[in-house]
Amino acid sequence: MLEQSVGEIYIEASINQVYDYATQPEHWSDWHPTSLRADAGDGGTPPSDTQFEEVVDLMGDELTLTHRVVLDERPVAFETQFTSLKGEGRVRYDLHHQGSGTLFKRTLTFALTEPQPKLSGRLPGISEQAMANLKRRVEALPGA
Repeated sequence: MLEQSVGEIYIEASINQVYDYATQPEHWSDWHPTSLRADAGDGGTPPSDTQFEEVVDLMGDELTLTHRVVLDERPVAFETQFTSLKGEGRVRYDLHHQGSGTLFKRTLTFALTEPQPKLSGRLPGISEQAMANLKRRVEALPGA
């Protein structure tokens, strides 16, 4: 069964600054509570068809996700597909210039091989914390 988690927040920074920060897997553990580490190689936003791994905390268990970048439309959209031993899914970022800043939206769509009932109840809080962390990190960047 497909599940989805959506987070959206206004960030007082340019669309390019938000895109450049949010799409670098090496930064994900800085702002997303479940991301423990990720490495896409050279740093920066990985281009389409790049594969990389991310280690996440899935309800207390470390799980390795293998991502493939399927969309890199700088600075408005970025998406990866991922697979793991416990399921598969997609992570998509959509960005829109708004006023003097950027509206950032993160959509996680996934299916697990085994139900995780506690996860569904925790997703809204995790997403809210991730969005707040991202906002704080990007707005603290030089020139933001």
